[in-house]
Amino acid sequence: MRAAVAADLLARLDALVEEYLARLWDDPELEPFARGELRGRAREVAAGDIGRELAALREGQVPVSCPGEVASSVAMAAEVGFPLSGVLHCYRTGHAVQWDAYAEAVASSALDDDTRAAVLHEGSEFFFEYGNRCARWAERAYEEALEGEGARRLHDVRRVLASEDARLAGYDLTGVHVAVVAEGAVAAEGALVVRAAERTWLWAGAETELDLAGAAGIGGPASGIEGFRRAHREALAAFRVAQRRGEPVRFADAAVESLALADTETARAFVAAELGPIAGAGARETTLRETLAAWFEAEQNVTAAAARLGVHERTVRNRLHAIERELGARPATRRAELETALRLLPLL
Repeated sequence: MRAAVAADLLARLDALVEEYLARLWDDPELEPFARGELRGRAREVAAGDIGRELAALREGQVPVSCPGEVASSVAMAAEVGFPLSGVLHCYRTGHAVQWDAYAEAVASSALDDDTRAAVLHEGSEFFFEYGNRCARWAERAYEEALEGEGARRLHDVRRVLASEDARLAGYDLTGVHVAVVAEGAVAAEGALVVRAAERTWLWAGAETELDLAGAAGIGGPASGIEGFRRAHREALAAFRVAQRRGEPVRFADAAVESLALADTETARAFVAAELGPIAGAGARETTLRETLAAWFEAEQNVTAAAARLGVHERTVRNRLHAIERELGARPATRRAELETALRLLPLL
């Protein structure tokens, strides 16, 4: 019966993960970490952890050594400054969600009272022992993650970013800074480089040559210790765009996209509302969007837009009339909104 319940819960893994995340992010102490990239990573880790535990429940075997996934996820938590108390809270919450689901399934079964009590007892012993071992492993892995030089350096950087410290050994915070957030390794002469949450963070002087490839967000230049912080915030924002483009992106060149992508669900709704029927992937919709973008770029001059597109002026006028019919409004009255939507659409 224990194995059957475990198999049934494994089939409902996605729902259990969602319930776990809802309880987890409801904790006000974890609110600073409830941002996009960490939410996505938390979902991946939760699916792996809960799935592994339910598989162990099905087999009736509590692991005797720390699973590699536990060590790596705890190390990542330490890198991003997620507190040990939060890590342990994650495990407690995960076990609570699984136990509630297990107990409900057993309680609603057709078993007699004695068998039901025995199955509940067996499950209780399993979850208690599994949780106890995970807590010990997590504490040990967290301590080990903080022992390395890289972890200590990241800790110091985070204190500066959080305005808890105004000094950073080996790096001049009073200068002009350019910041980078990248997926892979980044190096530059005289730069400050740390690894955080599977990303590379870098700060360097404004004149430093950066050899970047792939997804990388670039912030700054900005001066002084506040500039150090601001350049990093800009780099983080630009990185959201860089991930979608697969190339380096400067915040100054994509500020609108960077800020809008802080909330992709709202951004998608905005684009859909503004572009409406011309947001589709068909040839006609694509042509209408290209015409609208060219018209805006030409400062709403039909002749200049036609020259940009290589078509007759009458064609541009006809397309603009079609756009007005589709949108139900004159495009000129919503230029800022429509231009923003046109810029965001390829990223979403």
